Amino acid sequence: MFLFVIPIFGFAQTHDWALGLNVISGRAQINAQVVDDSSNVYIAGSFYGVLNLATDTFSFSSTSNQTIFLAKYDKDGNYKWGKAFTSATSANIIDMVINSQNQIILFGHGGGTLSFGSTTFTRSSYVFVAFMTPAGSFTSAKELAYGFYTNGRHIALGK
Repeated sequence: MFLFVIPIFGFAQTHDWALGLNVISGRAQINAQVVDDSSNVYIAGSFYGVLNLATDTFSFSSTSNQTIFLAKYDKDGNYKWGKAFTSATSANIIDMVINSQNQIILFGHGGGTLSFGSTTFTRSSYVFVAFMTPAGSFTSAKELAYGFYTNGRHIALGK
């Protein structure tokens, strides 16, 4: 089990909460987390094996590759939704931000087939950005780079 603690600071907040990732088999790690203006918490990470997020169980059978999971929790730590990309060959979230339109922007890299809504990537190695609504629907995605070995570190928003 992996434990993450979300400190919520602000004048209206009077609580902290913590939840664990329930890894049935394999491994999972959280790579990014963001908090929106309503104090909802979004986490993104990678896993292989079997991962249980509250009422959702996801399986990814590779032991040499990993794939992405995403989850949303409300300000009190209640699970709202989760997603996993179990048809991906290999994928990882590196960073995540929320823009002024309240879109969750995911930044990561992958290899092989990976779909975000109606956009599918199929190259052997690529860096991507994907845009998601607070409800968990993908509105767009784009390959930023591809080649023999592609990777990135962070994403930042300009003014």
